[in-house]
Amino acid sequence: MTKQASPADVAKIFIWGGVGDIVIGLGLIVAALTGLMGPDMEILSIAGAVMAVFGVGIVLWGRNKLSQAEDRRGDMN
Repeated sequence: MTKQASPADVAKIFIWGGVGDIVIGLGLIVAALTGLMGPDMEILSIAGAVMAVFGVGIVLWGRNKLSQAEDRRGDMN
């Protein structure tokens, strides 16, 4: 039988996913503004900024869930 992931593990996955969104969003901004994506692709910098902001939101939400999961004590069954 497989081990069920704890709520703290799930929150850590969300945090790392949010960090990945931030990194990809910032990379998209840099690539669009430096011209690596081709001419007239500045709209991708806006998409990258939105992606980075959502990543920050995911990280903050994950940290909140992580602190809630770590505050629980004892058997929850």
